[in-house]
Amino acid sequence: MLKALFGSRKKGAGRGRRSKYAPAASDVGLRRFLPVTWQHWYGFILFSLVGAAVAADGVRAIIQGRGADPIAAFGVLLLILFVIYKFGTTRVTDNPEGSTPS
Repeated sequence: MLKALFGSRKKGAGRGRRSKYAPAASDVGLRRFLPVTWQHWYGFILFSLVGAAVAADGVRAIIQGRGADPIAAFGVLLLILFVIYKFGTTRVTDNPEGSTPS
C-alpha cells in the first residue's frame, strides 16, 4: 500500500539528464539577472536609461517641491524597474508556438 501511495522510485531518480551536470552558465551568480539575446540587451539598456531619467526627474521634483510629482515618479520608476528585471531574467525558448513547454 505504501508503494502505491509514494511510488517505488529511488531518491533522486527521474530528475532528467541535466541534473547530473553543473547548471548552465546563464543560471548562476550575477549572470542570471542579465539578458542573453541582443533583443533583451536592447530593452534592458533602453529601459535602464528611461529609469535613470525618471529617477533624476523624481529627485528634481523633490528639490523643487512639486507636490505629488515625486510620488508619481517613484511609482513609474517601480514599474520601469519591473520591466528591466523581466528583460534581464526572461529566457528565450525554442518553442515556436510561444507557449511554455510541458
